[in-house]
Order: sequence, then C-alpha cells, then structure tokens
Amino acid sequence: MIKHYFILYPGIVMLICIMTCLDAQGQSAYNPNILPMGDTEPLMANTGTGGLASTGAVFYNPAALTMLEGTSFSLSGTAYLHYKFKAKPIATINGQDLNYEAAGFQTIPTSVVMVKSFKEWKVAFSVLVPMDFRYEGLSSWSINGPDQTLDVTFLQNYKENMLLIGLSAAKKINDYWSWGTSLYYQGFSFKTFAEANTIVNNNAQRLILQSSRTTIKPNNMMIIAGIHRKGEVLNFGLKITTPSIYLFGKGDYYEYNFSNIDPNNIDADEINFTGLKTQFKTPGEIRAGITYKPDVNWTIASDIGYSFNLDYDIYPSNEIEEVESLRGNFRVSTGAEYTLSENILLYTGGSYTPSLEKPGEGEKGVTFWAFFTGFKLKSKYFHTDLGLFYSRGHGEQPKAVGAGKTDITYRYLGAFLGTNYTF
Repeated sequence: MIKHYFILYPGIVMLICIMTCLDAQGQSAYNPNILPMGDTEPLMANTGTGGLASTGAVFYNPAALTMLEGTSFSLSGTAYLHYKFKAKPIATINGQDLNYEAAGFQTIPTSVVMVKSFKEWKVAFSVLVPMDFRYEGLSSWSINGPDQTLDVTFLQNYKENMLLIGLSAAKKINDYWSWGTSLYYQGFSFKTFAEANTIVNNNAQRLILQSSRTTIKPNNMMIIAGIHRKGEVLNFGLKITTPSIYLFGKGDYYEYNFSNIDPNNIDADEINFTGLKTQFKTPGEIRAGITYKPDVNWTIASDIGYSFNLDYDIYPSNEIEEVESLRGNFRVSTGAEYTLSENILLYTGGSYTPSLEKPGEGEKGVTFWAFFTGFKLKSKYFHTDLGLFYSRGHGEQPKAVGAGKTDITYRYLGAFLGTNYTF
C-alpha cells in the first residue's frame, strides 16, 4: 500500500509548493489601474493623463495640477469590494482534476490629496492606497489512488497592500504648456501563511504536514513626471513613471515539512530565515492621453499606456531564489462625462489590459477588462462622487501538476465614494 502512495506523493508536494504562492489579487500590485483610484478619474475608467481638473492628477499626470483653481482637499476610496479568483483545474493528479477558488469581501482604505497654490506653483501632498487585499480560506480535495485515498486540506491566510506617500509640484510654462512631477515613498507589505495536511485512508496517524510563512516588507521610491497642454477643446498629456527604486526592506521565510506515511522512514525538515533582505518593484510606465470637449455638456478622455519588462529577485541573496518576471503590456481606457444639470454630472468608462505575463505556446496569460460608472453631485464648494466598477480578468497558465492548461478567472466588483472641497 505504501508504494502506491508514493506514485501520488510527488504530485501532492508540487501542488502544495505552488499553492503557497497563490494569491487573489490578480497582479494588481503591478497594475493598480485595475481598481479605481483618484477623484474624478475612477468615474472615467482611471483615465486622466490628458487632464480632468482633478486632484487625482498627482498620480495620473502631475502637470495637470495647473488646471485646478484655489486650494483643494479630496477624500476618496473604494468603499466596498467583492473579489473572486478561480483556477480550473489547478492540477490533475491520478486522472482527477483539482479546482481552486478564493473569494471574499473587504473595504479598501481611503486616499487623501491636498492641493494648494503657492505663487506660480501648484503643490500637493497625497496619501494613496492603490492596492490592498486580504484573504483567509480553506480548500480540500480527496484524491483516489490505486489502494488508498488521500485527503488534502489546504489553509491559506494572506495580506498584501501598497502605500504611496508623496509630494507633487507643477508649474505653467506658458499659456498652453505646463510640467509637473510627483515624488513618492512606496511601501509594500506581503504576509502569507499556508498549511497543507494530507492523510491516507482517513487515518490521521499517517500524514504529511507542510506549512510555510513569508513576510516581505520592502520600501521604495517612485517618481512620476508629466507634461500637459491645455487647449480650448482638446487637452494633451504625457506621463512617465520610473520603475520603483529600492531603498531598504527586510523579511522572513519559514517552511516546515513532516511525513510519517512510511513508519520506517519518518521525515522532517525545517527552513527558517529571519531578517532577509527583500525586494518588490513596480515596472516603469509611459502613458499618453487626450481630453476632448465637443460641447459644453460632454467631456471625453482617452489614455494609452505601456508598462515595461521587469525581472527581479524577491530575495536578493543566495539563501532563497524567487524571481519575479513581468512582461511589458499595454492598457487602453476611455471615459466620458455628461453634464445633466448644473449640479449633476454622469460618468461612464471602460479599460482593456492585455496579458501581464508573456504568453507561452498555446498560453493566453491573463487579460483584464474593466467597466466604471457613476455620478457627481456639485455645489459651490463641494462635490461628491459615487461610482460602481466591475473588473474581470481571464486567461490560462500551465497546470501546477499534470499536462495541459489551467483556466484562470479574476473578478472584482465594488462601489467607491469620494468628496472634494475647494476654497
């Protein structure tokens, strides 16, 4: 009986090793435009490089801060979010397909932007949270072997977020052109714990126990620079974002494996590293956009951006090698604003982001679509935004175990609320 178990054992080990790296955010850490962020921009599919007279310009194009009048204070964020991740099948072991699904609800923290005029300059301070995800889940499978059944239980608990704190400055060059830049501290935190228990024939005395815990807390700097041309009916903007620049960061890595399936060969090993140097990097990006006002009631904005290739080792040491490899990708987005009345404006928009990963032979990677809608209520000094968004990613990658492809689906559905005060 024991020898038949070892036919399945390599597949189980490989599956668990890969499962510990799974997360539910769909690479939004490298592509924050999947989720809404900003003031007016999220109502128009995160489109704002051409300038929307919004405090969100600190991120989308700091040069467009010159479109703002007076002093502005904005408070915005995703109020409620439902997310779901599916991988079908994540693996095939002994002819059985194993499916994986993670889903949950959460609130995204709020972003704050303050903009003030200082002589010929527009200066701003902003705190942005472009990404924040947490997940706790339990998955289980029963895998039938020649003489026994393996009952696998997988527990996962992880938290991942990014924080941007920065200063921005913009100045007009002449009546049409302006330039600006934002300097951001980028803090990233990733914590995950995963544990897998595998027992044979419902016998808890014969088991494999595998657990791992990873903590990554790197600190970076990021620079955004832009130019902007303001016309009577057509505005143009260009934004360049540098790859994040590593400053410092530490992390921990722990792994424990135990097996007593064979009573004559009990095996246990432990890996424990603390205080490891850790890295996280976001790719450089170039983005161009236009804002077009065909009449007094309509504003149409379109952006196209490209994120560059990026390869880096999360643990830049000899103890652990875990290389993150990102391929260049495009993003196209368009949004529209319609003035229904003096105090009510309506919005809609959509975006398309091709595969973040370089497709392999017969592999689609993951492609995202997103749709946004909402409205704005205005008064003399205040405006309040309420919007809804839906983002879906779909693609495929090689199975964790077994031949063939895994069909992957990401889904985000949420509402966001923002307010702005100008004085």
